Amino acid sequence: MNIVTSGCSFSESTSCLDYTRFGMEHDKWQIYSGYKSWPYHLEDSIDGKVYNKAMPGAGNAYITRAIISKCEELLSKGKKIDYVFVQWTSFDRVDLLIDRNFIVEDSDDWNLQCHFESYFDTSYDVINGKAQKSKDAVFYHERLEEFNSNHSWLKHSYSDNSVQKHWYKYYSTPESSMVYSLENMTRLMWYLESKKIDYKFFCGWNTFRESGLKKIPREPFDVRFLWNMIDWKKWWFHRGSKSSTGGITEWSQDYFDNEADCYVTGDKKADDGSWLDQHPSDIAHKKFAEEVVLKWIKKN
Repeated sequence: MNIVTSGCSFSESTSCLDYTRFGMEHDKWQIYSGYKSWPYHLEDSIDGKVYNKAMPGAGNAYITRAIISKCEELLSKGKKIDYVFVQWTSFDRVDLLIDRNFIVEDSDDWNLQCHFESYFDTSYDVINGKAQKSKDAVFYHERLEEFNSNHSWLKHSYSDNSVQKHWYKYYSTPESSMVYSLENMTRLMWYLESKKIDYKFFCGWNTFRESGLKKIPREPFDVRFLWNMIDWKKWWFHRGSKSSTGGITEWSQDYFDNEADCYVTGDKKADDGSWLDQHPSDIAHKKFAEEVVLKWIKKN
């Protein structure tokens, strides 16, 4: 069985928690470094392989692109893809493909630069135009310069110094962000249906409420007609005490008696009393994979 997954940091096991931002010493960070996100817990429960293309900070366009790229790679090798499971993220995140010469080094740092193709992964060598596993690290920027015209994807950044500040100041609106996300959702839906690949979509948290979405008839036509084209039967929402359109966050909050069990930083809180970090804990990922995602797989 082959399963392809994608999402943001709510589906990726490394670089989830920014320990520097939370004032944690590096040795204390190690207690979080062994946890796994739901795709890897899912792989533990099936006879098959999960190809996880999630990326911390990724936007919905990036998530869509990563799924299609991986599916095309597997299909070109004659492999059957049984399922695609996608965790969607905040609607306002934009990913820009730009020349690295325009990147502001002190704000658009390496953590914000990425690519969905393993072709540019530093654990690969490019031999005769093909990516092959390598023991020798190759600098990411050198590979981009040689094979991708020095272009990389810049993930969303709200920094005043970021090149993306112009986008968020002049062009981004809740309505346009919703349109772009719905377009990517429908694009991926049509792609998967054209390839006859079964799939399920869900959210990392209640992104629909976060977006400020009102009643659909009141939204601009650009939102309404896209909304009506989506096959909502292929979506999973947590409809519990926390939300009617929730994701793994709301599901975890309802599942665990102790809310601290939901989060990667446990019961630690910020100075204002809020939870220190609300990424799912290892046990939340494990239970979600076993009790929700696993049920999406049809029994033969």
